[in-house]
Amino acid sequence: MLNNCRHLGNILVEETNRKELNFGKYITVPTEGIICSIIDCSLSRLKQDTERIIYRELGDQDWLFSGDEKQNGQYQIYRDMKALLADNWHSFEPRSNLLWLHFIVTELKDKNKALVKKEPSLAKNIDAFAIMLDPRNPGGYKNSREALKDELFLFKNAA
Repeated sequence: MLNNCRHLGNILVEETNRKELNFGKYITVPTEGIICSIIDCSLSRLKQDTERIIYRELGDQDWLFSGDEKQNGQYQIYRDMKALLADNWHSFEPRSNLLWLHFIVTELKDKNKALVKKEPSLAKNIDAFAIMLDPRNPGGYKNSREALKDELFLFKNAA
């Protein structure tokens, strides 16, 4: 599944005592005391089985592409996705996930300036992670799976 509307208003965060979350048999993610949930799947793309793909044709939704990215950066993400997909919303392009992850990481950093100032090593790790998330970076991640398995994602070296 690809959620095409991952701005901060669609991410819910709650505290937890659980140490880790298991997704199927193969993926375990440490919680670090929080669980994040993504809501609003109205613009999503879902591969239901080997043949059926459920998606919304976003190319004709002018409001997604005409907004001012200075007011809300998600509008630039939609324009970048449109270019990346060559306006073929039926297709899957793993780098579109990277666009959203990059957007979320930079938004969270921008909205937490006090923490970033207090923890310079955290800011350095966030910046390094954001660079690797940028799909225009030829040496960066090729998909979100690579990103989430990297130690940079866990910010292990942050003080």
